[in-house]
Amino acid sequence: MFYWFYFTILCLINLTQTAESRDRFRPGTRHKVFSFASYYGDHMVLQRGPAQADIWGYITTDNQTVQLQFNGKNYSTYSHPGPIDGVFVWKVKLEATVNPGPYVITATSNGETISLRDVLFGDVWICSGQSNMAFTLSMLKNASAELKITSNYSHVRVFTAAVESSTKPLYDLKSISVPWSPSSPSNNYYNSDIINIEPTVI
Repeated sequence: MFYWFYFTILCLINLTQTAESRDRFRPGTRHKVFSFASYYGDHMVLQRGPAQADIWGYITTDNQTVQLQFNGKNYSTYSHPGPIDGVFVWKVKLEATVNPGPYVITATSNGETISLRDVLFGDVWICSGQSNMAFTLSMLKNASAELKITSNYSHVRVFTAAVESSTKPLYDLKSISVPWSPSSPSNNYYNSDIINIEPTVI
């Protein structure tokens, strides 16, 4: 029997809330190139200090050096086999960061460079619920008025993982409906007022 649960991540900067949209993006081939894991992206929010945020991703070979630059500091790590045969991963733990930013995070390996831009640090809350978590902003009685002011909240960020099913735990998201995006009327129209991650639990 399938049980549907709605897991949400609520990212707060100065006590603001986030939203979801319905664009689509598939990260299924990321492990074939030097890349960040699927749920990292421009405009994202990471947990602020005293917690230390992890940055990880994929690379094509084992024991490959990865250099990462963040907030004026350099980090170094090596790739290693991931939980899936033939997939290699790397990970860096950042220093605790309290200032919200924005920041640029850059990773380099074997002459290739990838970056995350406009990254903020705030509070990340994990919440859960059922279909009520999918209540969208457009369903509000005063939806038009609320949508008009969404662009005023530059620290509100949108991210939506697609609804997917799996018979086993997943190492990364299967697919993404909306990559990280700043709050705007177009991003928020079909969204709830918080980020929704909605995996299927079997």
